[in-house]
Amino acid sequence: MDADEFDELMRVQRNMAGRLREENDMDRKVSLLSIIQGLNPDKKGRILTEQIVVEARNQGFTDEEVDGLITDLETDGYLERVEMGIMMLL
Repeated sequence: MDADEFDELMRVQRNMAGRLREENDMDRKVSLLSIIQGLNPDKKGRILTEQIVVEARNQGFTDEEVDGLITDLETDGYLERVEMGIMMLL
């Protein structure tokens, strides 16, 4: 195997690792969204962020991971922070 072939192989491996990481991130978002959808909102459709964190923790998520995923779900337009500590599904 010459240097060009090796470089191409390394490029392909990095590309595949990136895709796997993206797929895993998407799976985690979907899992958290499913957890949130299973929670009981109040009459106005609001859910306490702490409720989300506790249930996600029970499902094996870390607090840091939940915080990041909540931010991602807000950015993606699935959640809205209506007050400090209170979320709403969109």
